[in-house]
Amino acid sequence: MKKIYLAFIFNLLLSPIFAQSINSTMLETNFGGDSEPDHLTRVGNKIFFSANVYNDRELYVKDNLNTKPRLVKDINSNNSSIDSGCFFKELNGVLLFTADSNLIGSGNYYQQLWRSDGTESGTYLLKIINPNYHTSISNSIILGSKMFFTSYVNNSNDLWVTDGTEVGTKIVKKINPNGNSNVLHPFIFNNEIYFLASDGITGTELWKTDGTEIGTTQVLDFYVGSNSGLNLKPIVYNNKIYFIGKQNNILQGLWSFDGTQTQLIKNFSNIYHFDAVNVQNKIMFCINTSSGLQLWTSDGTPANTITLFTNPPYSSVAGYNPLRVFNNKLYFEASDSSFNQSYWTSEGTAATTVNLSSYIPLLSNTTIVAESSENSYLFFRKNNNYNEHYISDGTTAGTKLVSDINLTSNYTGYSLNAFEYNNTLVLNGENIKNGIELFNYNFSTNTSTLLDDLNHRGSSDIDASISLNNNLIYFGNGFKEGMEVFKSDGTLSNTKIIKDMNVGGYSTVYGGDDNYFFKNGNKAFFRCNVGSGFEPCVTDGTEAGTYLIKDLSPYNQGSLNVNPFYMALNNNITLFGADDGSTGTTGASRLWRTDGTVVGTYKIHDVQVVNVGTNGDFDYANFNGKVYFTGYDSNNIYSIWETDGTNVGTQIFKTYYNSVGQNEIPRIINVVNNKLIIVVNDKTANGQYFQDYWSTDGSASSSVKFARYRKNAEYGSGINTSNTIVFNNKLYFYTWIFDGTYPTDAYKLYMTDGTVSGTNLFSNLVSNCCGMDIKFTLCGNNIYILRGKLYVTDGINQPVALDNATHNFKDFNCVNNNLFFLNSQYQDYKIWTSNGTVLGTYPFTLYANGHLIGNEESIYKLVSTEDKLFYLANFYNTDVLKESGAEIFIVDINNLGLANEEVIQSHDTGSSFVVFPNPVNEEFNVQSKKGEKIKELNVYDTSGKLVLRRFFDDYQVKLNLNNMLQGVYFVTIKSESQIFTKKIIKK
Repeated sequence: MKKIYLAFIFNLLLSPIFAQSINSTMLETNFGGDSEPDHLTRVGNKIFFSANVYNDRELYVKDNLNTKPRLVKDINSNNSSIDSGCFFKELNGVLLFTADSNLIGSGNYYQQLWRSDGTESGTYLLKIINPNYHTSISNSIILGSKMFFTSYVNNSNDLWVTDGTEVGTKIVKKINPNGNSNVLHPFIFNNEIYFLASDGITGTELWKTDGTEIGTTQVLDFYVGSNSGLNLKPIVYNNKIYFIGKQNNILQGLWSFDGTQTQLIKNFSNIYHFDAVNVQNKIMFCINTSSGLQLWTSDGTPANTITLFTNPPYSSVAGYNPLRVFNNKLYFEASDSSFNQSYWTSEGTAATTVNLSSYIPLLSNTTIVAESSENSYLFFRKNNNYNEHYISDGTTAGTKLVSDINLTSNYTGYSLNAFEYNNTLVLNGENIKNGIELFNYNFSTNTSTLLDDLNHRGSSDIDASISLNNNLIYFGNGFKEGMEVFKSDGTLSNTKIIKDMNVGGYSTVYGGDDNYFFKNGNKAFFRCNVGSGFEPCVTDGTEAGTYLIKDLSPYNQGSLNVNPFYMALNNNITLFGADDGSTGTTGASRLWRTDGTVVGTYKIHDVQVVNVGTNGDFDYANFNGKVYFTGYDSNNIYSIWETDGTNVGTQIFKTYYNSVGQNEIPRIINVVNNKLIIVVNDKTANGQYFQDYWSTDGSASSSVKFARYRKNAEYGSGINTSNTIVFNNKLYFYTWIFDGTYPTDAYKLYMTDGTVSGTNLFSNLVSNCCGMDIKFTLCGNNIYILRGKLYVTDGINQPVALDNATHNFKDFNCVNNNLFFLNSQYQDYKIWTSNGTVLGTYPFTLYANGHLIGNEESIYKLVSTEDKLFYLANFYNTDVLKESGAEIFIVDINNLGLANEEVIQSHDTGSSFVVFPNPVNEEFNVQSKKGEKIKELNVYDTSGKLVLRRFFDDYQVKLNLNNMLQGVYFVTIKSESQIFTKKIIKK
């Protein structure tokens, strides 16, 4: 009888359909990826907006405040359909917008007018307005059920109208049939649309329309002849139109028009700027004067049309920033005599015109960047800090710094959007965790909460990791933190950054082979950069216990710019190589020690430490209370050094020379049977090369050469011994011996106890001749060897190949005495397991967050703690998982059904027994066909869990499944000499 896993038998018989599966859960830590929501427009309860998801800006909608956003339609399958200049507006309960699509014909129609009701079928092209270029929509204004707007088509700016249908979307009238109609400044007066336009004969004058061609007429030919009478935008006040007009060189200035008659209110000449608003039942307007742009007020009478100030306290109004009315106050920006810009407010009199910062100091040196949709709040941005924004209701108490998010004004062309929705503000903002997304802002509490994270494909990482206090400690990526130290206990809530050590988006650690953790006791050491170059850092898995230990180099160049070569003296003292610059030799790695404190971190000796440690080419050994390592002195003589952590206790242990008197670089490879094992090259006088193995009990005089192997002269300078492993007091190593059979049988697997008699060839295991890529892993009672194929040995018997295919296996992890590893071949990323048998070595069917993971996905790394298995993957072809980028997953290994079961190794393929009926309602029969009595029936579920066992001693038996749930099961039938496995279906 031989123990094998039942689940592995299922895999062998029924793979791939019934291969054993594992479930995993995403532990997302990087929620970054800006969707940059823009064009926020409310239509009924729906919130429409454009969003940039993975460099593709399209139309999205939220059906109400509490639903998740959804893509309305992929309008342009080749690229973004919407950009910052697109038009969005509600009309008659639908959204009108401009978009670029490749789905509306064989040609590229650029941005055209579309409509949407929030459904895919209800989102379609409304009208191709400009077939030759982007359709521009400006000056939109709604009157009744129609929207009027101007659009520049075929070198003419004309007035258009739409009722939301294709047939109802048309040019109102081509006012200038032979040129540019130059339609400007449409506005509503007496329930009609008034505007400025040129017919090519009378110049630019005042026109009106009722929306029909016949109802579009010129109202005034104010400057008779071909000269233009009006050019600047008029304003409606007290049922009259006020405008800057010119009838001739004498009669020009501010006029009123009641629909039939005009009246000169104030004579102004050469006016090219007129910005007018209604404030406190009067007109306030800004015009150009000899003193710059200045404010005037008017009640519509000549006598009361006056300057706001005879000598204004400001030098000039900023013409690039239009006058703004908020809560019946005028807000304007002006410069003083020193050209310093600031905001002012006015209620229409000189006495009420004051600098905004005089009564709201928080708004000093700010600029208005937006207002909410219902004009309840103004948003200000600090001029010297574009990330500092304030929201104000116009009062001192109601002005607040928005501190928990950044507001996204003027970000890559997209502006701050904010609108009221059911007593809350919906706006686009930015936080460290999620980037630029949709937020809810509560004015009363001055707090923001994430509303939707539409683009979170920013990827995390596991650049290096270690198990510490049963937590996974790793170098990962936060969205705004850069690469920092993270931890996970396998739960989502406790998978997070430990500490942002290098604040401001700068990485504390950097990816690459020189980055790793060194565990000593309950701490892990690593090199970090917090602004002064790479220096030694430490973590115990807590924020308080994660810090820069000490800045060793006074020259701000970093003392650990190369691998720090950590070594453990004991559970409290860690040794490492560092360069403090004191020797004047950059890159010199002198011997230091640390206990994790500033006082306990100092240089021991100026010996140059060779690249030892986790990622080094050389090993070190903790032996008899001392650390042994390879180093060299000021004369560049390489030796094995020993240290007890003190200067006086740091000295040369042994120096090695070859047969022709040359210094050779010794390499420590391991410790076995209380012996330090060292390998050194030798070169003889006749030009032959050898590799000598030495053992010592810690005294130089006890050094014994216990093995000597011939080397190829081509590789005479390097050490041909691979990494090693100690198991059951034996050291196993793989080396290349030039013994006349090169290259077909050059590499061999040896074992030694450090003595001549105890050193033997263990295996002729060879997959190719010329690589040193062998890997050893211990798990349970076995040594696993990766050498092209995966092999296993108990250290006594010859290695057995567990998988005959050539896979790209890596990342071996032993968890609960089960081996897990990764196959990372292109389009065949799989997590594998092995129990040391051929049948027990197989890939899992992988699920993540309930989704089946296909072959064409990417799993990058597999890591573990003592009892937890994690992996890093990017499932960009798997449903909603692709929205998260590369993230960390925790594997459920507690319900794998990997318990051992006594079965016979051989099994029949089905000819010895008959199972009927199948599918099963309540009871099924098993009948022997070859005269063997049935001894036992076992029923397992698909996870390998035993759910029913019955013993028999007959040729035909019955088993009742009445109490079992519907589903797929496996029944094993044991006879006197064999076992047969059969899949059954319980109905």
